[in-house]
Amino acid sequence: IERGRSVWSGGLSVQGFDQIAYDQLLDVSSSFLETVQATALAAVIGATGDSQDRATAAAVGQAAQIVWLDGYFGGLLDGTEPFEVPSFE
Repeated sequence: IERGRSVWSGGLSVQGFDQIAYDQLLDVSSSFLETVQATALAAVIGATGDSQDRATAAAVGQAAQIVWLDGYFGGLLDGTEPFEVPSFE
């Protein structure tokens, strides 16, 4: 709990987000954590030698997560107002 509070009240503060943007951020964050779990499971299955396809999928998933995470933190740490979740229109 202490570590979570330090992260979200420091550089990743979401103060200034409206409720809709904050809800979207929570949705994106939970989706990322689900992806992390699925990638870890695929890596374990691949490492046991049971599935080369799973090992490959885990490697690709991990690479994609690195790119996504860099963009995620870059956007949250930008500090430029207005504070809003980006959209693709």
